[in-house]
Amino acid sequence: MAPQYFPGDRVLAARGWFVGRPRTGDVVVVRRPSGMADPGHGNAKLLIKNVAAAPGDPEPEIFTAATGNPVGTPTPDGCYLVLGRHVASEDSKRWGYVKRRDIVGRVLQRHPRRNAPGPGDPSVFREQPRTLQWKE
Repeated sequence: MAPQYFPGDRVLAARGWFVGRPRTGDVVVVRRPSGMADPGHGNAKLLIKNVAAAPGDPEPEIFTAATGNPVGTPTPDGCYLVLGRHVASEDSKRWGYVKRRDIVGRVLQRHPRRNAPGPGDPSVFREQPRTLQWKE
């Protein structure tokens, strides 16, 4: 599966109280948990992820190793499970739960860079991982 976001892309994300509670399926900007470094992402502090389970949702099987809970256990209040679009993505499969306070905002729009590769372009898989910087 080709990644949805490419290096050089910009995103418009809403943050604050008006964003509301993230729901399953939302694309969000999350803070990398402290102590979790990934050589593929350099020193990126913010990452783009999909919400796989919101509070009260049953926990998918893919996360059971990270959380230590059996399949179908409800996700605790104030915690989310997030998933990247790549098999080796740095996400809740490694981190476990992400706290609500670590979700910076919900992605509203993607603004592709000029000359962005298309989904069928093989250069998509040779691109270096992106870093995300939040600008006030």
